[in-house]
Amino acid sequence: MFKYIIVLFIISFSSWSCNKKPIVDNKEHSAVLKYLSSKDNYQNKKEYVLFFEKNYKNYIEKKEYRNAEETLIKYGETIIDQDALDSFIYAKTLQFIKMKYPVKKDTLYANLYLLNGLQLQYNYNLDSALIYAKKAIEFSKYSPDSDVYTDSQNLLGTTYTYTGEYKKAVPIFIELIRKAEQDNNHRRLGSLYNNLASCYLSFYAYKEAEKFYVKACDEFLLRKDTANYLAIRANYILNNFETEHDTLKTLNLIVPTDQIFKKYKNPSEMTQAYVNDIYTFKYILKKNYDSAKFFNELGIDYFKKIDNKQILENYKTTGERIFFYKYGYLQNSKRTKELADISIENDDHQIAATMYNLLYQDALKNKNYQNAIKFRDLEIKYLEIVQKQNADGKLFEFDKKYQSEKREKQIAAQKSEIQTNYFNIIALLLFLAVLILSVWLYLNKLKRRKIIEEKNKNEQFTFDLLENVEVE
Repeated sequence: MFKYIIVLFIISFSSWSCNKKPIVDNKEHSAVLKYLSSKDNYQNKKEYVLFFEKNYKNYIEKKEYRNAEETLIKYGETIIDQDALDSFIYAKTLQFIKMKYPVKKDTLYANLYLLNGLQLQYNYNLDSALIYAKKAIEFSKYSPDSDVYTDSQNLLGTTYTYTGEYKKAVPIFIELIRKAEQDNNHRRLGSLYNNLASCYLSFYAYKEAEKFYVKACDEFLLRKDTANYLAIRANYILNNFETEHDTLKTLNLIVPTDQIFKKYKNPSEMTQAYVNDIYTFKYILKKNYDSAKFFNELGIDYFKKIDNKQILENYKTTGERIFFYKYGYLQNSKRTKELADISIENDDHQIAATMYNLLYQDALKNKNYQNAIKFRDLEIKYLEIVQKQNADGKLFEFDKKYQSEKREKQIAAQKSEIQTNYFNIIALLLFLAVLILSVWLYLNKLKRRKIIEEKNKNEQFTFDLLENVEVE
């Protein structure tokens, strides 16, 4: 389901780990980092890149390698936030690593591997991305509370998602969610909820996926993070379109999203690509197929530009559908069959079923009943696989385990509180018992004193009486 989980890498690294203060504390270096951090400066990309190259080269020549490292990471951070894919930053980072400059192999250094791992993931060089993610974890593992360690874990999880190893990805996301919830880290929770939703979606557990998509959207809306909100909202809408087949519900999701986008200034190309995707399906639902084709082709142009062949295939399947919806027949049935085969190879059985449905309708229209029966059987076959995977709930044990552990912690906390209260009650009872005993002993002492005084008084009276008798 590559088209519908691409948002993962946009938001996975939205909070970075580069030290806020320069290693060499001087105003000149602080000014360099401040300039590179500015998204406004980045709008003039040519000037921005020249500024980076000049200062980076200057640090290398002066052998201020730590400052050069920081400058490189700060530049990479801004690039990631704006354009995502950038061969220049990948080459520079790789060069810095290979030169083995005398810098400390710490959490800051781990960012270099994180940057390259992310670029490799963007290029779908997934095996290498896994290696770099594990390296970033290795250099940052001694600071488990650092952002770079968490981001590296997230990179590992998202890459597992792209390789289809969802059972490896889910425990990583659940553990990161647990930590983010404990830290009240709402920015990170948004991307993690989205990542987990995408995993559920890969198993066609639509209701579970929808639950986490909504939570992710709420988190980013709360943070006023429009770019990530739009990216996740696009995911949510597109999957609703594919699975719910509820025109009114999908349009009701699109309207407020469109309103927010129109107020958003200077969206990145990738954000624009997601919104174009939303417009594609909006116009399909409204049966305005020319507009739908226009926005779908914008998506094709963008993913051709970044050379993402796997995502591109999904846009081509949408193009086939738009043509069929408009004209009532397939433009190229052979091509549609190839797209169905590609979907099966990618384990995207929902899209495969959709392609076979188009082939079935096309064969029926051409009165090729033998092919119509064959394609209908294949459509049913893959729909049944989708339903079975959803029913099996292959990922649910992870969420159940997570919820179970949360419940166990709550119970343990309640038991601890009850035990503490129990000890407090016992201590209070003991105190009251001692107090009562003390009061009783005090009162008893007073009583005994009074008795003794009374006895002494009586003895004195008797003595005085006897004295009077003797005198007489």
